[in-house]
Amino acid sequence: MEGVEKIRSALGIRKGAVGVKYSDELPPVEPSGGRHAVCSAILEAAAGKVIMLSGETCACPGGKAHIGLTEARTIPLKMLVEGEKLWSDVTSVQNSFWRAAPNR
Repeated sequence: MEGVEKIRSALGIRKGAVGVKYSDELPPVEPSGGRHAVCSAILEAAAGKVIMLSGETCACPGGKAHIGLTEARTIPLKMLVEGEKLWSDVTSVQNSFWRAAPNR
């Protein structure tokens, strides 16, 4: 962890590192309750919370499909780039979705 702290300090990163685990097992500590969007769950995890996303606890339909909790429908590429500003261009969105679930 010392190396992580040096990198955070050098880059001026204020939040902690976030780990993601795909599993059907419960985490060793009690996860935060309620429903979460994927993006906000990552920020909450960076603040120290343990978030467990499932089909029932994920509040964001797009995020739910992106992380593989539901089947993806037509992807609103332009909205993800220009509206939500999650990617810099349409090609990046397509590559991200393809790599996340190559069998789609």
